[in-house]
Amino acid sequence: MDVYVSELRQWSVANNMLINEHKTKEMFITLSHTVIVQNVSDIKRVGTFKLLGIYVSSDLSWKNHVTYIYKRANSR
Repeated sequence: MDVYVSELRQWSVANNMLINEHKTKEMFITLSHTVIVQNVSDIKRVGTFKLLGIYVSSDLSWKNHVTYIYKRANSR
């Protein structure tokens, strides 16, 4: 996985872009629960994040998004 991070960094340098490691997140999308990969970069690894208003989880389930929508509907 470190290969992908180094490729991303090389691409960003070649295109005069900076990667903000405090805002960038890393997530493995897999249906297997036994994936063990060491985090060798300073980028934070997450299991769920919000993208364009939709919660995406590493197992591609809708549970987190449905819970979010349910809580918003109950608060109104």
